[in-house]
Amino acid sequence: GAFPKILVTDIKRFPLPALIDSTLEEDISTHSAEAVARRVNDSSADIDDLLRKIDKAVYKMFGLSDEEEKMIRDQLSEIEGLNPLRTSTA
Repeated sequence: GAFPKILVTDIKRFPLPALIDSTLEEDISTHSAEAVARRVNDSSADIDDLLRKIDKAVYKMFGLSDEEEKMIRDQLSEIEGLNPLRTSTA
């Protein structure tokens, strides 16, 4: 199927949190840097654990409920094969 087209105007309307908790920001930054470092050293390195931690921090940053998180995870699991970063579907 076709991929949705995202325009600059769509991005400008995207609801970003006004304030980001510094701890969450640090977690996302740290986990992202570690994931990149692992892949630089080994392009097939398993970074799923770090991606899950990043996902969880982003969910928390947006104040999502457990039900909303599950809905997102379910939707993503349907398209997980399209994500070149993930090595498993755990």
